[in-house]
Amino acid sequence: CLPCGDFVDVPCCIASSLSELQRFPCPKPCNAVLTCKHKCVGTCGKCQNGRLHISCEYKCERPLICSHVCKAPCTANCPPCLSFCETRCVHSKCNKRCGELCVPCKEPCAYKCKHLQCTRICSEPCDRGPCNEPCDQKLKCGHDCIGMCGEPCPRQCRICNKHIVQEILFGTEDEPDARFVFLPDCKHLIEVTSLDKFIETAFNNQNEDTALRFPECPR
Repeated sequence: CLPCGDFVDVPCCIASSLSELQRFPCPKPCNAVLTCKHKCVGTCGKCQNGRLHISCEYKCERPLICSHVCKAPCTANCPPCLSFCETRCVHSKCNKRCGELCVPCKEPCAYKCKHLQCTRICSEPCDRGPCNEPCDQKLKCGHDCIGMCGEPCPRQCRICNKHIVQEILFGTEDEPDARFVFLPDCKHLIEVTSLDKFIETAFNNQNEDTALRFPECPR
């Protein structure tokens, strides 16, 4: 039995000497949970019987403020994010790393419809809000678009694709005058009043641990 209380096989020359036995490092895995929440990969002897653990050898994997995962060693301070930046607009896409400053787009803002138009450049906050008028376009099937003016037209029709359009998420999808926003990235339809409330709730519930990012699709 070693001083730490573990029973291990040791050479006879060590077992016969109390001083050698006391200096013999216990080879059993430590397996203690460190303050970083990772399991210690050291041995009982290397960690001085749990009094002083070796440095964590896992990757950090904590979410950065940009919502990407840190890939640095756990014991190091999180460096600026090295993932590629996801910022883009209708004119261009940022080709820098996420932790670097983007080059602001200088093109005129493309957010406009026949009712409202932003007068600022693309990289500045818009000086107009969303248009609340219904879209007046016709779908390929000949029925009215169920989207909002100035937004990408949903591909689904309230009549031809009723089972898709009225699939309940927030409870307002089956109202006869419901209007929808089409999300181009994920191709989902979200009822507009419910989407407004969802985004408002997401921003109002932010705290110091919230990543700096736009709300994700609720589906």
